Amino acid sequence: MPLLSALSATAPVLPSLQVDAPPQTPVAVEGINEPLRELVIPAGDGNVLRPGDPGFNDLLPFNLRTTSRPLAIVQCLTANGASLAVKWARRHEIAHCTHAGGHSYEGFSSCSGLMVDVRKMNGIAIDATNETARLGAGCLLGDIAVALFKHSLALPAGSCRPVGVAGLALGGGHGLSSRKFGLTCDNLISAHIVAANGDELDASVNENPDLFWALRGGGGGNFGIVTELGLRFTPSTA
Repeated sequence: MPLLSALSATAPVLPSLQVDAPPQTPVAVEGINEPLRELVIPAGDGNVLRPGDPGFNDLLPFNLRTTSRPLAIVQCLTANGASLAVKWARRHEIAHCTHAGGHSYEGFSSCSGLMVDVRKMNGIAIDATNETARLGAGCLLGDIAVALFKHSLALPAGSCRPVGVAGLALGGGHGLSSRKFGLTCDNLISAHIVAANGDELDASVNENPDLFWALRGGGGGNFGIVTELGLRFTPSTA
C-alpha cells in the first residue's frame, strides 16, 4: 500500500481505461455520406454494414469500457476484402480498427471510423503430420482447442474459450503451458497481413523477416491486419 501510493503514473492512460472518462462519441466526418457510397466490397470478399443495418450492433465488440461506434463495418470474408477496406480508409483519411474475435480489453477493436471485422475468416486447416496449422484471424481459442484435440495437439494459450487467436498471438499470448512451451507468439511461424497501404504481404523467417519479428508480440498489433496465421503445435501428451 505505501509503495503504490508513493509511485506516480507517468504513462498516458487510454480514454477507455480511465475510470471517470466520459463516454466516447463518434467523430463527425464532414461529407462522409459521399465517401461511404464508394465503400463497396464484392459479395465474395465480404459486405458493408452501416448504422441501422440489420446485424450492425451485433458486430460491435462486447466491451462496455468503450462506447465508440464506427461509421461503418466491413465484414470480411477474404484478405482482399480487408485490403479494399484499408485502401478506402486510406484514400479518405479515415481511421480504422480491426475486430478479430474477442472483446479487446484495451479497446483497440473499437473506433469511430471504419471497423474491419474478420471474424468470419475462421477456417482451421491442420497438418497433423508436421504439427502445424493455418488459422483464419477470426478463430477463437475454444474452436481451435476442439480441433487440435482430435489430433492430440495443443497450443500454448489461455483457457478462455471466446478469446480470439489473432489478438492473443500478436500481443504475445500467455497460458498455463507457456513456462514449458513458450508464449503463443513464440509458436507463430507465418502470417498473411494487409499492410497500412492495403497491400497484401506474407511474413515469416524467410519472407519479410523484420515484419515477422515485429508481429510476434510487438507494437500491440499495429503493423497491419493479419488475416491468416501459421502456427506450430505440440503433442498434448508432452
